[in-house]
Amino acid sequence: MKKLIYLTSALLFLGYATGIAQLRPFPQNVDYSYGVKPTRLTVNVGEEYLRWRGQLVVSCGENVRVTGESYGETRVEAIGFGMIASAYYGDKQTFDGLFNFYRSKRSPEAHGMMAWRVPCSGYFTTDPGSLGSATDGDIDVAFGLILAHNQWGGSYLDSARRVIQIIKTNVMIDCGTLKALAPGYNSVRWGGCSLTDIQYYTPAFFRIFAQVTNDDDWNQLADDTYTILNNSANATTGLVPDWQSVSGTPSGDPPNPSSWRGYYAYDACRVPWRIALDYLWNGNTQAKDWWTKVTTWA
Repeated sequence: MKKLIYLTSALLFLGYATGIAQLRPFPQNVDYSYGVKPTRLTVNVGEEYLRWRGQLVVSCGENVRVTGESYGETRVEAIGFGMIASAYYGDKQTFDGLFNFYRSKRSPEAHGMMAWRVPCSGYFTTDPGSLGSATDGDIDVAFGLILAHNQWGGSYLDSARRVIQIIKTNVMIDCGTLKALAPGYNSVRWGGCSLTDIQYYTPAFFRIFAQVTNDDDWNQLADDTYTILNNSANATTGLVPDWQSVSGTPSGDPPNPSSWRGYYAYDACRVPWRIALDYLWNGNTQAKDWWTKVTTWA
């Protein structure tokens, strides 16, 4: 089962050079000091990247965006995932098109972050909830910009620092002694200590944010992630709910709409990937302990 730990990350790290000058042309085939690398991969990641780009990345004026559940809409999470994937792959044209789209969709309601759900042109003004931010998407965008700096140089790192500061100012919160994340900002910060989403937490990214900003609050958030994670994790399976309070109550306290699921579902299924990176990159034993529980149960 340890092979799963590596495989979740391998899909991000393998790719092929696109001909644009890169500092880290792909495939890199990185070996880690932690985790186990499979001897055989049944997925050609380069082909999968091109299939994704061909099917879901579409033009929007001079930019590009990622479509998904509905062709007419793009969600910030899709932009974040797309920027990470295209930076690892070395696809600068797609990366720049996605980042420019992100910048064009920053909204006043989201306080400088991207509106959560948007069409190509303008915003869904009839849905006020779509004008606010979704924290995980902006976090992934910031990390994608760091990858772009490592891949191509230029001003990407300055852009990453600006996004990181906006995230910290608007959605990083104190819950007693713990640092936590509010799920989003829509004219005001919403959620927080009583309502958070553990899949928004990627401690390996936070440790890199601390390095590029010299801000130790990100290291604390990375460490506190495990307290929040374990507060809600099932004692036997390790599974966590989509939504919880920082203290571990499913769906937060007080109760929330049914769309904020208090059980393991489509948000929480991303947690294993996000937590595994902290073990692969940093050898974090808390990440390994939680992963061992989940994979042993599985």
